[in-house]
Amino acid sequence: MIKLQHSIRDAWQNVASKVNKAVVFIDESSAECLHWSGGAVCLFNAGALDVKEFSSFESGQSEQRKAVFILGGPLYGTKMDILCDILRASSFQYVIVISSLSPAMHTIVNYGLGEDEGKTFAEVEDLILEWMGNMNYTAEAMYMPVLAAPITPNMFMLPQHYQAFPLLPVDLDTILPAVKMEQKRAAMVSDLEYSHLPKELQLSIKLLVCSLNSILENLQVSEDVYGLGQTSRIVATELANLGWAKHRRKNARHKASLLLVDRTLDIVNVVGHHWETLLDKILSLLPKLPQHTNDVSINMAPVCSVLSNPDCQVIVPGCLAHANDDTSSNILHTLATLKQKEALMEVNRQIVEAATREKLPIKLTGRPGRVTAEQLGNHVANFKGNSKSVCRNKGLLQIVMAVLEALKHPDQVRIDSLLGVEKGLVQTIGEPSGPSPLKQLTQTLEKEKALSENDSTIHEPGSMTSQACLRPLLKSVIDSIFDPSKPDLLDIIYKSTGFRDLIKSGFGLFMNVSKPRPSDHPVLIVFIIGGTTCTEVRQIVDAASKSNIQVIIGSTKLLSPSDLLQQIFVNNHLHPK
Repeated sequence: MIKLQHSIRDAWQNVASKVNKAVVFIDESSAECLHWSGGAVCLFNAGALDVKEFSSFESGQSEQRKAVFILGGPLYGTKMDILCDILRASSFQYVIVISSLSPAMHTIVNYGLGEDEGKTFAEVEDLILEWMGNMNYTAEAMYMPVLAAPITPNMFMLPQHYQAFPLLPVDLDTILPAVKMEQKRAAMVSDLEYSHLPKELQLSIKLLVCSLNSILENLQVSEDVYGLGQTSRIVATELANLGWAKHRRKNARHKASLLLVDRTLDIVNVVGHHWETLLDKILSLLPKLPQHTNDVSINMAPVCSVLSNPDCQVIVPGCLAHANDDTSSNILHTLATLKQKEALMEVNRQIVEAATREKLPIKLTGRPGRVTAEQLGNHVANFKGNSKSVCRNKGLLQIVMAVLEALKHPDQVRIDSLLGVEKGLVQTIGEPSGPSPLKQLTQTLEKEKALSENDSTIHEPGSMTSQACLRPLLKSVIDSIFDPSKPDLLDIIYKSTGFRDLIKSGFGLFMNVSKPRPSDHPVLIVFIIGGTTCTEVRQIVDAASKSNIQVIIGSTKLLSPSDLLQQIFVNNHLHPK
């Protein structure tokens, strides 16, 4: 059994061992990972003097002599400029730079293949000494795989890659401009390789591959790699061929299957408003926590005695991540994995029990089995002005307030209306005599070649006994993987990671060897490139619940509908920044 959260947090303990009597500078993606693994308190408990943003506008005080920098991604370009600015403005004599990117990948970024793996870190150390102004001071550059945000016990995100997104069909005309005939489009998609991609996208994919390798290293896993979707196949190929992964695979404690999936294979089930989990509703309706991609900003004024107004925000916003509070972590897991009604009942039970422990005047109202926003609000109101009770239950109260905000959100009426429209579209999408607005919408999407390519695999036509519905792709894939009859997984491509795997995949016709399947090992890691939702996570876990296989879900980002539309219509996939 792989303990995802423990494995990721153990890596942060290694970081904490370096920060005693140091000023810590941390960049945004690393700070978000730390946020989900215990927060800055972990560093302060380990002896850190201060924790600051990695910015050219920050520096150490004149008496501070030690600094630790925690940085995600490669140490070059702007990162090195900022590092230089901080060091020249400070009086440090001992500097440690911790990067989440391996030495081998640093070498590729800076020099290409074939160079000494330690060359880049040695050069960084020399530059640090030069910027500190004394070559007799101490500088260390090292790699630690602290790049994942463990949201729940079975789900993690990679904040560093929040902008990663699969290629769209419209991107092909730019990548391969010489071939534009529509009838060749299918061949172009299947034949697209890593070498066809722009240099910026190649580097982005390499960095994602390296991050996936680091996660597998953290989990002590040796993997069989599978890809579903063209971008996932490219990433799977690069990961399978990664030279420095051989040592990890040889010495790993666990064997697992890694299934990479393109987000673009199922867009409809994300941009809709049929949220099955409360956490999806919260992530879609509440504003993002500043500088974060997977957490929200929660208004805590209702439990505070201090008055706040939009022009003078004196109350720090709440958030969802409370790694050091088991009750809050369990509630968050409930919000992510149970249906809304069940999750709401559990949230209500927890807040009632907390108020009872604090000997607050609880008044139970309403019908059994039904929880309303008004009830939750009344329970929370009992904590107002009782600072000790608020402090003892601060994690739980923040999550309950997030639930309340989502339930009372002013957009709720509009969302219910949109959901009604979506249900109507699902019922009529397969009808030739459907409403004209639907035809216009479909024609627009087909013209854009972005969204409707896979509708025929997602839409389940109605019958005399059932209504038409949308069939979630990821759930269908997991159902097929765990189907006892073992149907052929036609669209899932297996990438061998060694000679033994090559025999299994290439010579199965001549030997008594079964074709590899993602269900071959006791652990299945499903990683969605381009973001996922908690509803999908719940569906995946439910689909795998009848098997004895542990399922871990990872992605680049927790998605809201607006996030996905931004990725499709605004972001530049071919030249990521």
